[in-house]
Amino acid sequence: MILALDTASPTMGAALYDGNEILSESVWHSDHNHNVQLAPLIAHLFEWCGESFSALQAVVVATGPGGFTALRIGLALAKGICLAQHAQIIGIPALHAIACAQPLPYLRPARLAAALQAGRGRFVVGWYEAGQVVGAGCYLTKTEEAYLTWGCNRVRYELLSLQQLMEKIVANVHAHPESSGITILSGEFNNAAREYILQQKKGLPDGSLVLSPPAQSLRRPAFLAELGWQRWQRGEVDDPHSLAPIYLQG
Repeated sequence: MILALDTASPTMGAALYDGNEILSESVWHSDHNHNVQLAPLIAHLFEWCGESFSALQAVVVATGPGGFTALRIGLALAKGICLAQHAQIIGIPALHAIACAQPLPYLRPARLAAALQAGRGRFVVGWYEAGQVVGAGCYLTKTEEAYLTWGCNRVRYELLSLQQLMEKIVANVHAHPESSGITILSGEFNNAAREYILQQKKGLPDGSLVLSPPAQSLRRPAFLAELGWQRWQRGEVDDPHSLAPIYLQG
């Protein structure tokens, strides 16, 4: 059994996974209370599904990019649990959880801008490019297939304001109207941000920009758990001493 932790932003979560099903999962918005809320929640997850800490074999932790203090809290707790339980640790970038939750691109080039709040009105944005064109009626059967489809190993990160993010999307569509395909925008956008995005979308060709609904924009730790499980099964674990968060300067 593995535990997945994500503290990359004010939206944080944890999940337990045994390779066949998500045993328990919780996601919530924390107002800078990561250090007091996470450990009790983990204890509850084990209690609610009737599992023991002694069954824990690995911890998957979101490495960011994200908030400096929030990431350090999650990574420190993950390392502490691994040390106490003699478990292994696997680091997974936080925004992969959003990428793996997105629908397949249909019949044309597609890219994804996945975002999380970085404070001071800024967003950490991960740019994902669909590595293949998938036709209607095709479905992914594994989270790792979504990882490969969206080219998670080739993600590019930027620290942008919402205005800068939309300027980049609009400029790309106008510069390459025939080949820009579809851009999916997903992540931590409040009501004001969503209204701004939809207003900017009006000036773009129909179908060139899709704003994911809130439920599909949630960074579910279950996706991190499944990605981490696949790595763990292949023996691709990290060194707890050298594993460090991903930070963006700006």
